[in-house]
Amino acid sequence: MSEPFYIYSPARSATAFEWHNWQDLKNHILGLSSGFYYGQAFHHAARQYHFKTHEAKTDFQLIKILLGGRPDLIILNKTVAEAMLRDFQALPPAMTNAPDWDINPKGWPA
Repeated sequence: MSEPFYIYSPARSATAFEWHNWQDLKNHILGLSSGFYYGQAFHHAARQYHFKTHEAKTDFQLIKILLGGRPDLIILNKTVAEAMLRDFQALPPAMTNAPDWDINPKGWPA
């Protein structure tokens, strides 16, 4: 997987969600696509920090549940996310991605 990933959150405030290490994610519910592998570093951190996750069968469902208020954040493949988000931008609340969250398996935070 060399394609970058982005973490998206509903635009509920003027500032984007920021994180700097895995521990920053432990108090949030993370939305994931069922059956998708997010990389060894992510899965190790998920076990170590007991991430709370919510899985959806499709990326489309993942975006819908995020807009519905559950989970707090979702992780999506950049290309897929950009294509799907064009359709969702018309729906309130809008979604944002944190530009600093250009994530790939070699670039996950420590």
